[in-house]
Amino acid sequence: MRTQFLSLHHFKPEDAQQILQNAVDSNSSIAIFEGQERSFRSIMAMIFRRSVF
Repeated sequence: MRTQFLSLHHFKPEDAQQILQNAVDSNSSIAIFEGQERSFRSIMAMIFRRSVF
């Protein structure tokens, strides 16, 4: 599994799309964690939020 912690926002949109497309093309799972605020409520929302897919 590929993982990215607090890093995807540093990439240009085109580069981020290529990273995700490469994971799809190679049939690899990918987990991306982008915490926005360091509060209990924010962390719980990030953990329990439904997936986009």
